[in-house]
Amino acid sequence: MPLKRKIKRLTLVLAVLALAPAFALTSALAQNPANPSPPVQMGGFSYQFIPQTGTHMNICQRSECVPGSKVSYIIYPPTSELDFETFKATQKQLLPLLEERAPKGSVIIMGEPERSEDQLFTLFTNDRETRTPDGKRHFVKSTFVFAEAVTISIISSSSDKEAVETNRALFLVGLMAWGQALANHQENATPE
Repeated sequence: MPLKRKIKRLTLVLAVLALAPAFALTSALAQNPANPSPPVQMGGFSYQFIPQTGTHMNICQRSECVPGSKVSYIIYPPTSELDFETFKATQKQLLPLLEERAPKGSVIIMGEPERSEDQLFTLFTNDRETRTPDGKRHFVKSTFVFAEAVTISIISSSSDKEAVETNRALFLVGLMAWGQALANHQENATPE
């Protein structure tokens, strides 16, 4: 693994560990449909819960995160991780559907799906760029996080590629810390 990637990974792990106590107070009830309060919410983003899909939608309201940029996530019960080959095939099947919905003359460029893992999490990630005939560009990064106590789908999108990465990282760290705090809570609540 390249040194730069190792440093990024270490930084993420340290951030998760540092934030874990802050998210430990959020209980499993955060995902109760009767109480759809978000397990993770960031300053500078407006929040909306979409009950039909269980989506926690966050829309940037400040210049730091590029106004209009979005980060949405859905929390699922823990699942056995998908087979990575199935994930890659699903991403390829998605392309014709996206092309159908995009403005006529748009070009959609799909990135190569990636898999990363450590002792606590397995992540499947893919990105794409849409270029419209009027010269606009839109970037999307999708991530599935598989953890002991939870599975999370996160989608970050923006007209600014750097904002996609930064905003995704911000929510990803918070959600991973929350997921680990949830696992710790469940482990401590289990009678011996």
